[in-house]
Amino acid sequence: PVRQHEVRIGGERYFLDFAYPDRRLCVELDGQESHEGPAAFQRDRARQNALVLMGWTVLRFTWADVVDRASDVTALVARVLAA
Repeated sequence: PVRQHEVRIGGERYFLDFAYPDRRLCVELDGQESHEGPAAFQRDRARQNALVLMGWTVLRFTWADVVDRASDVTALVARVLAA
């Protein structure tokens, strides 16, 4: 994966946590600090919708997912890449 992959959509610039650009797969790691509050909540949804409309698949994981269920995260990413 590419870390902090830049995507431009309609004048907006987005940086994806992890991306497989050739597969248009975005993997987002959502921590409470940077995704908390009404403005962040709204921005995250608008960003995800814009990416989906451009053909991206967006997978979202929490810190607990990555730390406590890493094998599940890896398996899901692998499954999407294999499709």
